Amino acid sequence: MAGDPATDTSPPREETENHTGQRFSLGIAGLTVRAEARSPALRFRVDGPSRDFLVEDGDAELVLDVSLRPLEETIEGELLFDSAGPWTLHDSGGRRVYRVFDRSVAAHPYTEVRLDPGGTTGELFVDPRLLEPGAATDPLTFPLDELLFLELLARHGGVELHACGVVDPSGRGLLFTGHSGHGKTTMASLWKTVPGSIVLSDDRIVVRRTSDGRWRMYGTPWHGEARLAASADAEVAGIYVLGRGTENAFGRMSRADAVTALLARSFPQFHSQSGLDSALSVLDGLAAQVPCRSFAFVPGPGAVRFVLENAG
Repeated sequence: MAGDPATDTSPPREETENHTGQRFSLGIAGLTVRAEARSPALRFRVDGPSRDFLVEDGDAELVLDVSLRPLEETIEGELLFDSAGPWTLHDSGGRRVYRVFDRSVAAHPYTEVRLDPGGTTGELFVDPRLLEPGAATDPLTFPLDELLFLELLARHGGVELHACGVVDPSGRGLLFTGHSGHGKTTMASLWKTVPGSIVLSDDRIVVRRTSDGRWRMYGTPWHGEARLAASADAEVAGIYVLGRGTENAFGRMSRADAVTALLARSFPQFHSQSGLDSALSVLDGLAAQVPCRSFAFVPGPGAVRFVLENAG
């Protein structure tokens, strides 16, 4: 299961070459990151579930110039965050710098992103020493892709939740959020068997408010154990904070309790005051408009039937 980008050390996702060339755009939750090769020797591929999130080139919230460069083990500048695992964040000359490592292979990072002030453009460096000669590479592998989209969400009014997202047969968007082990994978697997339903993700969902004031939930490529991810979205009709119980039952939650529960099950930029403030604002607005209930459930088809009969 993909974990918190701050601590995840799981192996890279399945690598299946699908897209080759020197430019591609990845779109999630209405936001786009475009990668453009600046080194003639670079060829891109897009791996795993991210293939389904490729979008046509057009306007992008973040454009990255990608080139090959040997990367040093250390960097000049202020350390802003150390995940104690796969990535670090620095301030170097006013630019936010993400460095991503595979410490089982090398002490230096295998990729590095330097974001320009404003965060709409930047440079991405791939260390050629960790590439096979002539091989295509995916410059936006996890956790870098998620980290960059978290940057965009902080600036464009969105939040990523540790959640299973489902579109039920009637088109309602149902969001089941929980900590690891609380039943997201179980819930996703149960809904997968319901004709006419769509599982947007079994582990990561993005929520954003649209220009007309409605809240929508979006699938992401960062799946969990069930490996379910869909490039689709739906209006959020209800939010359910998961917990195991002896019977299927909803519980009422106050707005304050809902915001607290959602924050504890989200991925805000804890290393950034502005990012944290943005996430709190989004979650407060979400809890004010969308019903949020606790859901103690018994794993099994009865849990799905209970939701379908009582979620209105």
